[in-house]
Amino acid sequence: MVQLLDSGKETDASRADADDPYPFALPQGSDLEQRRRWTRDDWVVYGLLTLERRGIHAVRIEEMARRSGRTPGSFYGYFASRDALLDAMIADWQRRRVAQIEWTHRQLKRQGRYTLSGVVDDFMVRIKGEWVRPNLDMAMRVWARQDPRVRPAVHAIDELRLVNASAMVRAEHPATRDAPEIAVLLNWILAGRHILFVDPANRATSRAAERAIGRFLELVAAEAKASEAVPGKPPVARVVASKRRAKR
Repeated sequence: MVQLLDSGKETDASRADADDPYPFALPQGSDLEQRRRWTRDDWVVYGLLTLERRGIHAVRIEEMARRSGRTPGSFYGYFASRDALLDAMIADWQRRRVAQIEWTHRQLKRQGRYTLSGVVDDFMVRIKGEWVRPNLDMAMRVWARQDPRVRPAVHAIDELRLVNASAMVRAEHPATRDAPEIAVLLNWILAGRHILFVDPANRATSRAAERAIGRFLELVAAEAKASEAVPGKPPVARVVASKRRAKR
């Protein structure tokens, strides 16, 4: 079972977070709309907020200007076209995600939890109580399915996640031979809870999800132990064989 931290108590992690705050979090749209004048970056951020909440088809200059109380002319003072805004949004999202992923891993390393179990714990603590919210990463992926220019940025973020996830697996289970595959499964598990359940905060669903993640960690540990014990034999085959022997 994954052990969740008590969010009501100050921990070394929370103190570290205060010293090194989470970077590049998007503001509330209402806060942005209240600003008297917008910069180029404000238009980019508002484009990302619109993408997150309404999808790429809502990122239209006239509609965004009307909704935010701006004029189309203020937009064209910074951008030559909608395509120029879209290109800037892609670059800005990638920059934010790289910084945020690196921040998370920096915190885990500082706490001595840069492991498979550590990243699962960290993820479950951070999303606790925050299920019903727009998801910019998901919106970017939907956009990437429709627009090839978005795909390189999404691929780069995925590659960064998988490389780091593989390193975490090896940090906890150095004998495993399947770290890249486990890293893929880990990312599926962490991302999938956002879309698999209508209400993942439901107590029964949450308990089932915690048991499933705990079981996943047990299987990884068993695979790593089998790899170390019997060199040269396929890890999955060894785990399956050990299960069959246990049933006899």
